[in-house]
Amino acid sequence: MALSDADCSLNRLRVVMEILLAAERARQHGERDQYVGNRVLEQPARPAGGIH
Repeated sequence: MALSDADCSLNRLRVVMEILLAAERARQHGERDQYVGNRVLEQPARPAGGIH
């Protein structure tokens, strides 16, 4: 059970990292209308329901 919980948490962290990487790529290489703003990159990721 603990191993499956760890795997689920790892997958969630991977998704968060991919979102942050996409935001950073849009900031560096995207058009002005694709920029998501500094606040998206500054805010810490809040856990989804059920993550402790």
